[in-house]
Amino acid sequence: MVNIEDLTDIYDIDTNIHNKNIYTEYLQYLILKKIFNNDFGFEIYLAGDFYNRIKFKIPRFSNSIDLISDIMLKKQRNQISEYVLKSLKLEGYEVKLQQENSQAIFKIKTENLALYEEQELEKYPPIVIYINYFNTDYFSGNVTIESLNINKFDVCTRIKTINPEIAFTLLAKKNIKSKKISSVELFDLYYFKNLNYIILKQFFNKALKGKIPGKLYKISLNNRKPKLNKDFTNFVIDKPKEKYDDIINDRSWIKFINY
Repeated sequence: MVNIEDLTDIYDIDTNIHNKNIYTEYLQYLILKKIFNNDFGFEIYLAGDFYNRIKFKIPRFSNSIDLISDIMLKKQRNQISEYVLKSLKLEGYEVKLQQENSQAIFKIKTENLALYEEQELEKYPPIVIYINYFNTDYFSGNVTIESLNINKFDVCTRIKTINPEIAFTLLAKKNIKSKKISSVELFDLYYFKNLNYIILKQFFNKALKGKIPGKLYKISLNNRKPKLNKDFTNFVIDKPKEKYDDIINDRSWIKFINY
């Protein structure tokens, strides 16, 4: 278990605002290390919010980890979740696990988060991390992979990930299939769009191929501005508010995503 003071020095940001985000990110790295240093008997690949943060250095925090496998049934999901639970407890954390279908919710408490040092441990709000599990079939089975070295905090290991060329595509596919776009995912869509990344149409059925940006735009309208403003304030790293007003207020930019 580490102290928040041991983590903040490597961030060139206002760490007082982001103490909890920084500790969450440390725990995400730690969880990856535990997972990818263990042999579960089947291949696992990192994707989603945290992969995008690591690979593309997107300037925002998140609290989820997406894992993909050719074999990701209930048995495999439980195997990973229980291993992560055991590993975090061995590190000295107080952890509660809630398993909901293809998502594991970890509620983690630590005495070492200086933000809460004036409170008793039982009153600390937990750090919540979600692990979302996906079978490659969810993405039409077209998932290509590579490996990536991660080296941050005291975590140094090699992990298997999706190919970066399909990260934008898998994000859009997930949004359209689930009919939901989280605040973090909306930020990432904007980030990829501004880098001129392309959504690969072969991941979508024929009926959708000409409608991808329109579908994403329609789904994005379910995200209310007050919640987006609050979420962006909490997780975006030192970006002036007027910069992300462009993302929130007029979402017509989604219609111009390349595909």
